[in-house]
Amino acid sequence: MEAFISYSRINKEFVQTLASALKKANREVWVDWEDIPQGAEWWKEIEVGIQEANAFLFVITPDSMTSEVCARELNHAIKHNKRLIPILHQEVKGEIPPQIAAINWIFFRESDNFDHAFTTLLNTLDTDLERVRIHTRILRRAVEWESHQRDKSFLLRGQDLTNAQHWLSRSIEKPPQPTQLQTQYIVQSARAQSKSQNRKLAAAFAAFIIAVALGLVALYEGHKAKQARNHATLSQIRALTSLSEARLANHNELGALLASVKAAKQWHTFSWLANDETYQKEILDLKNQVHHTLKESISETRERNRLELHADRVQTVRFRPNTEKGEKNVIVSGASDDKIIIWNQAGKPIKTIEQHEESVYDISISPKGDFFASASADKTVKVWNFEGELLATLDHIAEIHGVSISPDGQMIAIASDERYVGLWHKKNDKWERIDDFKFKHDSAVQAVRFSHDGKIFASASSDRTVKLWQVANSTDLVLKATLIGHKDRVYAVSFSPDNQTLASASADNTIRLWKLNDIPKEGGDWKKSTEIQAHTNWVFDVEYNPNGNMLASASASGTVKLWSRDGTLLKVFNNPSVRMTAVSFSSEGKWLASAGGDNTIRLYDLEAGTSMKIIEGHQSGLKDVDVSFSNASQQTIASTGTDGTVRLWDSQTYQLLRTLKTTVSARDVDYVPNSDLLAVATYDNTVQFWPVHNSSDKPIYTISQEQTQGKVRSIAFNSKNSLFATTQSNLIQLWTLKMEGGSLQAKKRGKPLEGHNKSVNALSFSPNGKYLASGSADHTAIIWYFDKTNTFVTHAVLEGKKGHDSWINNLSFSPDSQYLATASSDHTIKLWDVKEGKWLATTPKAEQHQDWVWDVSFASQLPTPERNHYSFVSGSADNTIKLWRYVSEGNKIELLRTLKGHEGWVRSVGFSNAGHEIISASADKTVRFWEWQHFKEKAKSDDQTKLLDKGCQLLKNYLENNGNLEDTDRQVCQ
Repeated sequence: MEAFISYSRINKEFVQTLASALKKANREVWVDWEDIPQGAEWWKEIEVGIQEANAFLFVITPDSMTSEVCARELNHAIKHNKRLIPILHQEVKGEIPPQIAAINWIFFRESDNFDHAFTTLLNTLDTDLERVRIHTRILRRAVEWESHQRDKSFLLRGQDLTNAQHWLSRSIEKPPQPTQLQTQYIVQSARAQSKSQNRKLAAAFAAFIIAVALGLVALYEGHKAKQARNHATLSQIRALTSLSEARLANHNELGALLASVKAAKQWHTFSWLANDETYQKEILDLKNQVHHTLKESISETRERNRLELHADRVQTVRFRPNTEKGEKNVIVSGASDDKIIIWNQAGKPIKTIEQHEESVYDISISPKGDFFASASADKTVKVWNFEGELLATLDHIAEIHGVSISPDGQMIAIASDERYVGLWHKKNDKWERIDDFKFKHDSAVQAVRFSHDGKIFASASSDRTVKLWQVANSTDLVLKATLIGHKDRVYAVSFSPDNQTLASASADNTIRLWKLNDIPKEGGDWKKSTEIQAHTNWVFDVEYNPNGNMLASASASGTVKLWSRDGTLLKVFNNPSVRMTAVSFSSEGKWLASAGGDNTIRLYDLEAGTSMKIIEGHQSGLKDVDVSFSNASQQTIASTGTDGTVRLWDSQTYQLLRTLKTTVSARDVDYVPNSDLLAVATYDNTVQFWPVHNSSDKPIYTISQEQTQGKVRSIAFNSKNSLFATTQSNLIQLWTLKMEGGSLQAKKRGKPLEGHNKSVNALSFSPNGKYLASGSADHTAIIWYFDKTNTFVTHAVLEGKKGHDSWINNLSFSPDSQYLATASSDHTIKLWDVKEGKWLATTPKAEQHQDWVWDVSFASQLPTPERNHYSFVSGSADNTIKLWRYVSEGNKIELLRTLKGHEGWVRSVGFSNAGHEIISASADKTVRFWEWQHFKEKAKSDDQTKLLDKGCQLLKNYLENNGNLEDTDRQVCQ
């Protein structure tokens, strides 16, 4: 495809003419009215269109300059180093994006000759066309490689690789230059091919890659050898940090940590470059990048090891209960390669058992940890000790999907493919079958599990039910109850340690929690349960942790999730494109093992990473979240999105209290001070007032479109009086809110405030009630204050050289009203002195967000003489949250932590009233609560040497015991 056309819909008529002319000239173009299939995700289609096009045509008009979509399209093209061709159709005033301003424009104004301009456009498109096409072709392959989790089968080979290396080696000469992803793709392709060459050729190949792909590609002929070596070193370090960031974004935690450690190691080896004046600025920037990447990968990596010895899907994994004499946290796994492997905690295989003839589906370990049983598709259960000696074989008539050993170690129950629940009893050291094939479901039985007191066991079946069987004596079973509720096969069951609750996992994507004490003694069918919408695909396993306050689930969606006992989501471990089949907690509850369809067992440290809670329920992306005032009778949280609802949650239990149906989607929600009201600004430009603790299904008062007279993007309330403000397109309207005659009334207070020349996006009153701040698409913020006549007037316009380069999306006052923080689409947050109206600081470039910053919020804690700093948090379109600290002495902003976990834009952030949690709302449809007190201070281990030591410590078991690593990786910490 020759070109992607980015434009404002208002200029569609001109773009139709241009696109038609290009097609007649045999130039294929991408335009949104033709190339987005019905029902497709429009932004993904646009991203693909930009990536597939050789050139990006940007139609410059006043409307495209203010278009959010056009800005996103331009940013995506810049990100991928696409050839930019600016087309001026209408004159514009104000700032132009520097990437557009720096390029020669083609003039297609009404006063210009269209044919002449069109000829210039064709010549531009044809310039260095082959070079541009190679860039597009390699980008397409690199993006495909990335989307398939960097699968080796998508790497370049043979002549394709040779051509790519040649292109990369000369890419400095003319644009478009390679992206980091393209460089990484070619480097990995070369490394993969070198493995299949003989040693001599491989060494030459590796030297070529280091010299060309990771450094010399950036040099012109004639540079000195020393400069070439230095550039190669810097480029290689930079490539490793980029690789770490990419792996972390793709949930490859151990891979990200390994790459960041390698970058830091190389940095220490070549840190002498910092003494060379030629490289000092570049060295400083790179040092910050290496430091930040290492710190981030350490804080975000919860995965501690990968056990990769099985040759097929790992079906089951279990921790052995710790004993006084035995080795701690021993792991037993079974797989479709017919093998059982016993591992130590470090990931070293202790014993491999190969006596089953078909897949091993399940393993159960005796509570004393002295023996275990394995269930197989070969129609047997085998009993083993931990030296790998076979103690017994229990034969059956069909595949055995599940097995469970009773707490006293005297019974073994099985789940059979032929509907049967089987039971063996140990008598005189021999196992005797006692069920006589009497106990069965209506379809295959997938799992069995004894309760912790041994009085009952549960069986899960493809007939969508769970059955509870009472062990009447050592020779008989009694069906106690049938649990009905799942809509598809039930794959797993788990009893809580106190035997009060049974959890079941199903192919209907849910987990159900059954309160066992609620089931009548007479038994029968029981349908009452709590349903958790757990995953987006089948849930294969569920298990409680040893103290019963948490359970884990494994799903075909590629996720393992941790839940509180009541079903609140706590953590998510992502493994894209991997069917996760099983989970198991260690005896002390610190470790979680997961098994997957990629033949791998992963070990996670549950004490690592950020502690958080996640609430779900919205049917589409969220726009805003707000917390009720601390003096409210019941602390609540309000969230709103594009699904036409506002949801109210209990701030202590995180349970849904009410759903307010606003008929149209809401832009903003705010609790009204000193009241039981919630104000909602909607997309139809009304403001609705809802009672919080009232079951009313309608707002008690609405400010109509006729009253607001413009786009209501934001509302803000003054906590000191009855005043509030709303945006009115590029104006601001003040109101007073009062109860008159028993009914709520809002009245305008004076004329709208004028000062912005484009849409006002955000409003905020200062905590002391003296100031109002507004942020706008005109790149400015204005601070307003009451003059002597009690009228709001302009106090300061925040702009200029230190101002923002793009829209201001939100703003927040410090708790003492001294400072104002502004969040912008230019990826930065800036701090301003409120009284003086002057710029103080900007977030450091090396640590700032990588996309638009949607929101910013100060914590309520005031500085103290011992800790003279302010904490604030930001949310961004890069899907991250960043916690910052502003130190007034020296006017420094320091990054304390980057919080990752959201899978969509973070549109709103704030703090709980108690200040213990950060609250975020995202386009991924979730609200998340992050505990942050333990990292609100800048880490003492921020010294890079200490960070490197810590990174190596975390990698120790992985590097020592994983046989799939290259020798150079294994030795990185030596």
